[in-house]
Amino acid sequence: MNQTPINFDEHNLYSELEHNVIKTYKKIVASRYFTSSQLEEVSMEASKRLNDHPNLDPLYFYLTYMKGVSFLSLSCSTYEEYERRFRHFFTSIADEIINLLSKVERVTYRAFLEQILFHFVYDMNESRAPWSMVLKRMLTRMPIEHLEPTYYFLQDSLSNQEASRDVSLTYSYIALLVGKEKEALKLLELSILPVTEQEVTLHFQCLKKHERWESMRHWFSTLFLQRPNGPYGSLQPLADEMKASLHKDPRELTHVWNRWLLAPSYHRFQSLTRHLSIEEKDLLLEDLLPKMQDRFHQVETITTYMKLLLEYKRFDDASRYFLLHERDPLRLRPEKIKLLEALYENRPLLIKPIYHQFVVRLVEKKSRAHYEQAVIFIKMLSKLYASSNESVRFLDYVKRMKKTYRTYRAFVEELKTIES
Repeated sequence: MNQTPINFDEHNLYSELEHNVIKTYKKIVASRYFTSSQLEEVSMEASKRLNDHPNLDPLYFYLTYMKGVSFLSLSCSTYEEYERRFRHFFTSIADEIINLLSKVERVTYRAFLEQILFHFVYDMNESRAPWSMVLKRMLTRMPIEHLEPTYYFLQDSLSNQEASRDVSLTYSYIALLVGKEKEALKLLELSILPVTEQEVTLHFQCLKKHERWESMRHWFSTLFLQRPNGPYGSLQPLADEMKASLHKDPRELTHVWNRWLLAPSYHRFQSLTRHLSIEEKDLLLEDLLPKMQDRFHQVETITTYMKLLLEYKRFDDASRYFLLHERDPLRLRPEKIKLLEALYENRPLLIKPIYHQFVVRLVEKKSRAHYEQAVIFIKMLSKLYASSNESVRFLDYVKRMKKTYRTYRAFVEELKTIES
């Protein structure tokens, strides 16, 4: 095995692992269908073989194992046919490497990073090599002290004319991580265009993390020249957040919120309104909440609606929702329970009619479970009436309930627990 020369004694290491590597390779290219869980088993088997080699450094065990399987997939011309399987295997092994790297000392980390970078550069023209994927995974947790040395090493070592697409994308992303925005974009312009949204997702997420909204707008217009106003596919949420943060064109924001209404999300609302004042958020909610009511057939819409009402203390809107739309008080979702609790604490006058209505809806379901829940709400009403010195009025209410539902024996029995 001599695909990539490296500094440690790979020949002896691979000789020790070769039999296992070949077994793993043969399993991956087996003709039978593989489910994701079965593919995971293949990766786990490879990891377990580490226990058979206690003398080996785990990091270099995985590195050599990955390199061996990669070499066989290319030399035997099976990579394209089983690409999904190989990618799954390489990703699983890379995750094992990342986990190990989180526990090593600085010197060990740097030495291993140098090996990955050497492979990355040596195989720069091989699009099927796993090193871009490994390096990108390492970047998610890479200590900041290693970022700039990595960038400058690649700057000196890579050739844009020879680098594969994945290598150029990864190099551009590293440049962006160290603050070289212009260089990062230039790399994409020179060697990647046209790009797909998925290829530059990490780049745009990095720009968002650092709130580089003007830069993001320039990147969109440069990389997607043929559609300067979108749509941007999977990047559309980031484009919307950019427009909302810049909010210079009201017409653009109309499109942003119309898209949001199609699949409302509380988290997305928070992201899109981070730059707004409380007054501006209130005005926006005045516009959005009525429009959301037209989409209450979607569970996601109701969930987001509840969270917005709670966060912004829209208790009058909450009261109207429960009185007009809540049909099943026995199965309240957590966000609804939280909103009811907030009403109970902050606006007891609003919660009374809701509990009264809940009791009626529950009793008329005519089941013991519904009766028990109805009594829970009646007991809560008892506390509310007592706190406002209306205990007599509450007892009259209980008497009326007994009379109205006197034929509902199980319910009347439950009511007796209130008086005891």
